[in-house]
Amino acid sequence: MLSGAAVDCERILESWWGQPVNTCTAFAFVLAGLWVFFRDGSVSTSALITGVGAGSIAFHGPMPIWGEFLHDLTIGWVLIWVILTETKRTRFWPVAFSGVGLMMLAPVVADPAQGVLSIGAIVFVLIGRHPQRFSIVGLLALGAAIGTLSRTGWPWCDPDSIWQGHGFWHLAAAAALALWALPPTRLSARGFAGNVSGPGPARSG
Repeated sequence: MLSGAAVDCERILESWWGQPVNTCTAFAFVLAGLWVFFRDGSVSTSALITGVGAGSIAFHGPMPIWGEFLHDLTIGWVLIWVILTETKRTRFWPVAFSGVGLMMLAPVVADPAQGVLSIGAIVFVLIGRHPQRFSIVGLLALGAAIGTLSRTGWPWCDPDSIWQGHGFWHLAAAAALALWALPPTRLSARGFAGNVSGPGPARSG
């Protein structure tokens, strides 16, 4: 049974880049995080988005033994941060982040947990009538569909192609997070973003 990055179709090379396309596209999260920081100054949100990039780069690139854990952990943290922010419960981040960290220690639990957190984040974005909610969900739906159809063993999988559906998923998810973090009316209408000390209580706009 395939596991790790092998399920994402692209052939794994014996080099630092591992899966070159999936590794390069993971940098989209780093760029999205930096964009959020320079536009908003939110260290919390930008660091979490950038962290997803770091985890994905490690997972698809050099693939250290801790790469999968970092990949799963950073995804789990950014998802729970979306939920906490949308429900205005960011003060509970220490407990929430600790719980997510424990779940991500076991790969058999990590994937289902990510699925539940993803659904929860989308639901709260929709319930909260986020200004960019339809664009966010549309990007995620398109990225998930293409990424799934391009997985190993699925119709659109070509291990040696420069086109990789999982790479497209990276781009779509990074764009969705950037839209979520910086909607046009976020600071004025919603009034919350991470504070400068890291994940924690939101500041007012």
